[in-house]
Amino acid sequence: ITNAGDLTFGNNANHTISVTTSAASTAGRSLTVSAGTGGSGTGSAGGDLVIQGGAAGGTNANGGALSINSGNKTGTGTDGAINIGTANAATVQIGNTTNAVTQAINIGTNATASSVTNTTIGSTVGASTTTIRSGSGNINFTGAVSASSTINAVSGYSFNGTSGATTTCNAGE
Repeated sequence: ITNAGDLTFGNNANHTISVTTSAASTAGRSLTVSAGTGGSGTGSAGGDLVIQGGAAGGTNANGGALSINSGNKTGTGTDGAINIGTANAATVQIGNTTNAVTQAINIGTNATASSVTNTTIGSTVGASTTTIRSGSGNINFTGAVSASSTINAVSGYSFNGTSGATTTCNAGE
């Protein structure tokens, strides 16, 4: 720990910050990392919490990745969840909004033979709006070769020049 209160590790090995294993039949303990709370008075914003992979060095090297993983199950338990924006989040931003970069944002792309991925985007509560948009590229809805997909819309839709409340698109359409 530095005089300024920073925690710095040597570069001789990978490092881990963790809570030790709990006693038998006792749940594991939480580890919380929190940014600073704003002081009293007007305009005292809370501090940002920044987690960043390592920056590359040298020439033509890749930056370090940031991986967030839940805990593994044992026996018939369930694997842990990854929750983002579950409390006090006005906006959950995924992807870059300020730099001119090419991004691939993959959601639910597990291609393991026995896997099943169910992806839900949007809400059915109140006047919630779900917007799917693209620039000059396409918006593609792709299913298995023999699959058909149904699009349901309470207030209508426009799809391949057809509009209404429901449409079924068969493979190849």
